[in-house]
Amino acid sequence: MHRIVPLLIGALVLSGCSWLFRERIPDFPTARQQYEYATALFEVTEPLPPERDRGPWNNQENNPYNDALTPRYRERDYRNFIHAFEKVPERFPTDTDFRPLAMIRLGEFHHLLGEYTPAVTYYRSVISEFPDDNFLQATGLFGLGRVKMGQSQYGEANRIFMRLLQDHGTSEVPQIVELCERARQNVLQLRNQLTS
Repeated sequence: MHRIVPLLIGALVLSGCSWLFRERIPDFPTARQQYEYATALFEVTEPLPPERDRGPWNNQENNPYNDALTPRYRERDYRNFIHAFEKVPERFPTDTDFRPLAMIRLGEFHHLLGEYTPAVTYYRSVISEFPDDNFLQATGLFGLGRVKMGQSQYGEANRIFMRLLQDHGTSEVPQIVELCERARQNVLQLRNQLTS
């Protein structure tokens, strides 16, 4: 019997039952530490080049919304990432620095899993709760637009991307400039969908 237990545990782990480890996400004393742990868990799977780490979304090669990379990202364990990032808003509901960043990540992961309702909820929460933060507004709008594209709600997606461009199209913040450029590309892509 003593030999069977380790074999069963090993078989479960090797078969992809990572749920065994989801309960082991530690609690940290600050929102920053909780967020950094979740981010490290995500990046350990596929480290990002440090010079390009510019926030929740990075360069084209590391952007989970880069359509060319979607199959590679779908292979990752988003359930575990979701579990890790959920701890930030759950444990630190009044934090205004790391909670919204975790909510953006949660929106991304749910979107990549095709779970549009929670993705929309997270993005809309960020947009409504942080109206004065241009980066969070742009990021939330971009994510929401991508979700609407995934739902084939092309008119709504176009309106959201146009709002992003109207509100933030003249920004000089590199992350926002990148989001606006991607929004412009999506608007061009949506024109074909809306005219067909």
